[in-house]
Amino acid sequence: MSRISFTRAACGILMAAFGLAQVAQAMAGAASSGKLGPDDWRHMVSEPRSGLALFGFDPVAYHIAGEATEGSQAFALVHGGLTWRFASAANRAVFMTDPDVYMPRFGGHDGSRVGDGFMAAGSPEHFLIAGGALVLFRSAENRDRFAADETLRTEARRRWPDVARQNALH
Repeated sequence: MSRISFTRAACGILMAAFGLAQVAQAMAGAASSGKLGPDDWRHMVSEPRSGLALFGFDPVAYHIAGEATEGSQAFALVHGGLTWRFASAANRAVFMTDPDVYMPRFGGHDGSRVGDGFMAAGSPEHFLIAGGALVLFRSAENRDRFAADETLRTEARRRWPDVARQNALH
């Protein structure tokens, strides 16, 4: 076993022991692929205690209803190590056909902050469907800035892999 492999293995064991298995998985995926896309779920915003993705909001409802809608425990689904809630069985079924379409870009982190080179959790209440993709924001001001600035949107897509990798190491 090479020294690098041993170091990665040791870090993985320590991270799993401290409940950071998802971070270890993200690091392993980033190292093996060399790339993280804007829809990479390994950095998904979730409620830390419960593991609820999007703090329990329905990711499909943003696309169908155009509004933030709380999901129900009755229509929950585990995907990517997180629990996703949906407002209806129909929304859950739609999500299951192609989760990548409905999961928020930048892992649910604020698209404007990612464009600035930082990671900050987005709020399910502040969102935008941009290019068919759900993007979350910390505030309405950040959402409006992202919507109005093509350069910021391009920078967010370009910077996301580095921002996600840097934060996986902390």
